[in-house]
Amino acid sequence: MRSVAQSGSRPPSDLREQILAFVRSLRQPVLVPALLSAMVVEGQAFSLSPDDGGEPASDGAGQPSGSSAGRGWRLEVEFGKLLLEVWGAGGSAVRRIESAEQDGSRLRVWARKPGWAGEQVALVIREAADDGSGPGEDSNLGQQVGYSPEPAMRRARDRGGFERDLVAMLGREFPSWSLERVSHRPDREHYFSGCYSRGWARRGREAWAFLGLSELEGPSATENALAYGLIWLDWLRERSAGTPARSRTGISTGAGNLPRVTGLKLLLPPAAVAVAAHRAAYLDPTVAQIEILEWTPRQDHPRPVDLRDYGNVETRLTPRGRGARLTEQLRPLLIN
Repeated sequence: MRSVAQSGSRPPSDLREQILAFVRSLRQPVLVPALLSAMVVEGQAFSLSPDDGGEPASDGAGQPSGSSAGRGWRLEVEFGKLLLEVWGAGGSAVRRIESAEQDGSRLRVWARKPGWAGEQVALVIREAADDGSGPGEDSNLGQQVGYSPEPAMRRARDRGGFERDLVAMLGREFPSWSLERVSHRPDREHYFSGCYSRGWARRGREAWAFLGLSELEGPSATENALAYGLIWLDWLRERSAGTPARSRTGISTGAGNLPRVTGLKLLLPPAAVAVAAHRAAYLDPTVAQIEILEWTPRQDHPRPVDLRDYGNVETRLTPRGRGARLTEQLRPLLIN
């Protein structure tokens, strides 16, 4: 066995270059087991090949990235640590790479969760067709992590079902508009979260963006719905303005003769309405028309939210009779 890197014996940048060089030397590199919990099923592997968005195409800063159909991976040095990030429809995962050793056509990588002092997890980078060790070796890799595929698979089903319900409702409420670019797949390059279903409605030269949130998502998604909606709106506007949209690598993603995107509709459950409305109330309506609609799949129609009811000023109307009673109580103290 030839050692490529030992823990603590090489700088993270050198270890990164060694791993990337090994990946490039393979025709169809895969990572076993897949770090995404939804993909740890029957020994499935995560593809690192160029066809699946895995080839680390370095940008000007030398940072590798890859994405295809909502999945990809990245190997970067951050704060003096080598981090491997993978993402796909089932979610995302990050592991801190500490060492690696090569055994023939395989590279065994030792990793652990960032900030976690538990046991290291052994991952293997190999050819997709390389199954010479039998299923036993690969299937036992990474078991220390304790992943179960059911939660992520259930989350993926829930998000898919919510997206279908959202599209059906919007189709009923806005029958003359065409719903396009609908997706809930995460896109780390453009900061699109998988917690939200996004898209746009188009009619001729008019269009508006929409972003929906399921009541099954967590507090973080509830807190950040408006922010992710604005990111989606900005991305659509950049493309529709005729200016080529650029990724973080500076590569043009193209531009089309698209309609003008006038605003954003947020479809939110009751728990997410207040925080988004309080913030949206202070946005300039001449820059973007923000509408918030309270809705869950149990409702036939969404309920429009009046942003004028939100802000840092609370108003109330006191009944007239209460003032009259107070006047009578204080009348003996009044000077005629």
